[in-house]
Amino acid sequence: FEGHAASGRFVFPREDGSIWVTDGSTAGTVELVAGGGSYAANPTSEGASVSFETPNSVVVTDGTQSGTHVHGVGGHANVVALPGQGFFASVWEQGKVYLISGGALTDLEPNRSVKVNFAPVPVSGGLALAAELDGHGYEVLFTDATVGGMKVASEIVTGNLSSDPRYLLPPDDTLYFRAQDASGDEELYALPYSKLP
Repeated sequence: FEGHAASGRFVFPREDGSIWVTDGSTAGTVELVAGGGSYAANPTSEGASVSFETPNSVVVTDGTQSGTHVHGVGGHANVVALPGQGFFASVWEQGKVYLISGGALTDLEPNRSVKVNFAPVPVSGGLALAAELDGHGYEVLFTDATVGGMKVASEIVTGNLSSDPRYLLPPDDTLYFRAQDASGDEELYALPYSKLP
């Protein structure tokens, strides 16, 4: 049973894809978003809001009807919380990344394709992610979640080849990850936050 607290109430999906909120009473249990026969999954909390992923949208709610917004993103989105800013959503099929804050959906790279391979991780000042950007292969990127703010943070294999970074871990002030060098050998890499763009 997946769900999260929002504004002192519990928000949860049902099997038909609908999203509900409850204060624990029958009268206080209401539907926020009607189901479309599919799913609403992977609740993620940020501040007083919760997001849910659906097949073609991201639903963000604060547990009220007026604070519930359905954002069409054109494909399945992977969503992570961006502390203090809202939610970061990446849609691999579309090559799009978005910031969802309150009722607003902002395309962070309107003129670029960003194909995120694994869930981004919060780091100092933004997010680190393994993604493909503008013809570079899959490398470690950094975004401060501003429009046009996506930068290559570590290009282990130059050009359009990929180092295929994965398992990004930010335990302290350094980002650790596994990637392949130009000869295909897998190595552990460390990228201090001070070196992020």
